[in-house]
This record gives sequence, structure tokens and C-alpha cells, in this order.
Amino acid sequence: MNTKTTSEEVFEHFLRENDLIFEKIKEADTPRPDYLVHVGGTRLMFEVKELVEDEDFAVVRDPSRPDIRMGIRTVGDHIRKKINAARKQIRYAAKQGIPAVLLVYNNIDRMHLFGTENADFITAMYGEYTLLLDREAGRVKDAFYGRNQSLREDCNTEFSAVARLAPYGGTTIVTLFENVFSPLKIPYESLPTCFEVVRVELSSQTPGLVARTVVEDTWSKKMSHGQMTFTTTAMGVTFNHEARFEEPYHVQTRNRQSTGPLTREEVESRFADFISEIVDAQKE
Repeated sequence: MNTKTTSEEVFEHFLRENDLIFEKIKEADTPRPDYLVHVGGTRLMFEVKELVEDEDFAVVRDPSRPDIRMGIRTVGDHIRKKINAARKQIRYAAKQGIPAVLLVYNNIDRMHLFGTENADFITAMYGEYTLLLDREAGRVKDAFYGRNQSLREDCNTEFSAVARLAPYGGTTIVTLFENVFSPLKIPYESLPTCFEVVRVELSSQTPGLVARTVVEDTWSKKMSHGQMTFTTTAMGVTFNHEARFEEPYHVQTRNRQSTGPLTREEVESRFADFISEIVDAQKE
């Protein structure tokens, strides 16, 4: 009898919590993914990996202060290793014509940061962020991700996406990082809100390299006589957040910005004054 890993238990809880039909794929001589999941009219295969013990996590740098621990890592290395380890399983799904996702769960850091931040995924998939300088003009000519990329037009195209499984504000979220080079596309626009998506744009000046990331996330909450919808979009390092309150015959919106990604809970906290304004108005 096979014992489930922590990552498998968390993933199955996520699937049941969001009413997603799934089946555990039986192991065979040929390596294959762990799960087949039905999302609307789409079938997706997930290969689940997790980060386990790492001697570079929570290192005591100063023996005189053993209470202060720091993590030491090369950005992207943990995800890059998981991509290499999942190739055979993902290739099996691609041969079936089914979009395949490598799903990574952080079982090292309870904050789900060490090795699994957005930068880790983007850097592992598309390479290190690079600025191309025009020395004569003294300006940046182009900016792109490139060196040490795991995904290219001619490499690892079987991966439709690489994803993170992590809790945010009491809710488990799967964040999908698109593989722009994969011919097996996931219909991101039709996915339920339990999936967050990070998409990318190719450089117009440097063919085959990613220029920037595009983050899109939308979720809604019922509020008395109306509905509040939060939307986050990002181009590169600028994140735009919108709160839109709709009730019969009336719509109100507010906008905020941040220079880094925020959890859904953090986005909502940025609109605390707007939410209070709505609540107070409904009491009158």
C-alpha cells in the first residue's frame, strides 16, 4: 500500500474543496503523472513534486546568534531541479495529447517562500533577467529572461505549465506559470478562481526569449445588496489592483498599485477603506 506524500494530500484536499473531479493515475513501468483532473471541459494531468529537507534552509550564519536563521539559495535552482526530474512523466501526458502541469509544493518553508517565490519559477523556466544596453545611446535597448532557461522553443515544450501549490489567507491556491513555448495550451480564461495564472510575453526584439510576465487574477465576494470583484493585473514589476462593487443600477470602482505581488488577503486589505465606505452606506 502506497503512502501519500504531504503534497498529494494537500492537492487532493484542494481538488475536493473546489469540487474538481480527479483520479489518481496508477503507477506503471512507464513513468507517468500522478493525477488526471477534469476542469470544466478540459482534462489536465498533474505531476506532483515537493521540496523536502534542505541543508541551506534556516542556516545559522552567526554562531553567537543561533536564534537568527537565514536561507541561502540560488534563485530558480529548486524549481529547475524539479523540472528536470519530471520530464518523463510530463512527456507521457503530452503523448496522450493532454496538457501537463508540474505542480510543486513547498514542504520546507511553512511560509512557502524559500525556493518557491514567483521569481524562482520565472527564473527556472525562462532564465535570468537580463538587460541589453545600448552603450552609444546610454540606455536600455531590451530587457528579457534568458540565460540558464529550462524551457525553450526546442526544449521541454511538453510542459504546458509549471505550478505552485500553497496556502494563502486560509485558502489553498494553485498558481500556474504558463509555458509559452508549449503547443498544448491550457484554456486559462475558463479556469475557476481557485487557479491563479502568471502568463508571459515574448520579446519583440530578441526572438525566443520572454520579455515580461503578465499576472491576472480575479475573485468576487457577496456584500449585502451587491458584489465586490477584485482584479489584479501585472506587467513586469508593476501590479495594478481594482475593486469593483456592483449593485442594481450602480457601480463603484477603486484602484491601487503595488511594486510586488500580493496575496488575495493583502489585496483586500488595500481596499479596507473602500469596503468600510460600502458597508457604512448600506447601514444608512
